[in-house]
Amino acid sequence: MAGLAETTDWLKLFADPTRVRLLALVGREALTVAELTGVTRLPQSRVSTHLGRLREAGLVRDRRAGTSCFYSLNEAQMGDRSRRLWSLLCEATDDPLLQQDAERLRQVVRARGGSWADSVAGRWSGTTRPAGPGRRRPGPCWAWPSSGRCSTSPPAMEHWPSW
Repeated sequence: MAGLAETTDWLKLFADPTRVRLLALVGREALTVAELTGVTRLPQSRVSTHLGRLREAGLVRDRRAGTSCFYSLNEAQMGDRSRRLWSLLCEATDDPLLQQDAERLRQVVRARGGSWADSVAGRWSGTTRPAGPGRRRPGPCWAWPSSGRCSTSPPAMEHWPSW
């Protein structure tokens, strides 16, 4: 059985509206701080601070994927009382702000589609391909978004995009 100080500290975690919003979001989808900032429209420092408190309490876990860090609800490590209180909050809370967050979350997940690198792949112009051992270094690869082809020489001037 937990003492009074420990119980009140634990209840304070769930008493903050920002933390409840973040828990609701990471309970649906693993998200980065940038995505959480976009969905909640809160400053990055505030989101990071609250995620840190939730992670210290064992309610949220983080997973690194390259340079990104995804946060998700840590249901496996949640204690019985945390799970019961979280379940009660989910059932008893119907707030327009949480509904707006859920809609923006759907938009973020739809827009995610792939990584940033995937979204710009094939649109670089004038990049060079690396040479392997014993191979001569090829020239630049000119790729234009309109053609999707790669050529070792740039297209004629009349085919250049007009910016």
